[in-house]
Amino acid sequence: MLPKNLRMTKKRDFEIVLKHGRWFKAEQLSLKLLKLSEINKIIILKKDLDKVNKQLKIAVSVGIKYSKKAVERNKLRRQIFEAVQPLITKKLIEEGGYILIVPNLPKTAIKNIKHIIPFAEISKEIKLLFIKSKLIND
Repeated sequence: MLPKNLRMTKKRDFEIVLKHGRWFKAEQLSLKLLKLSEINKIIILKKDLDKVNKQLKIAVSVGIKYSKKAVERNKLRRQIFEAVQPLITKKLIEEGGYILIVPNLPKTAIKNIKHIIPFAEISKEIKLLFIKSKLIND
């Protein structure tokens, strides 16, 4: 699990990311990124601008459409956090942004009950999304 200081928890932050962020999509997952250096005027800033611009907040949202069972939704959320963890510990992810990760569900997957994503695919797509969004260089 990610440390509490890296998790996006405030409703205001979610609203700002959803309103002003930019989508990056892969086959199974999507990433919405809000770079803080580009959006300083919208966010009510604190006194220490450098500290705000260097923070990194990550959230994973798995809706009830993915599965009605909370156990399956929480498992996917934990696996996504686990795939992001090594990128953070190696300091590969660029600081200064809010990141929201959401699973994509094609219409055929919603009808089928079994749409569990294997961990290998999750970690591969997370890395692909971070490369697409230019948060890591590869």
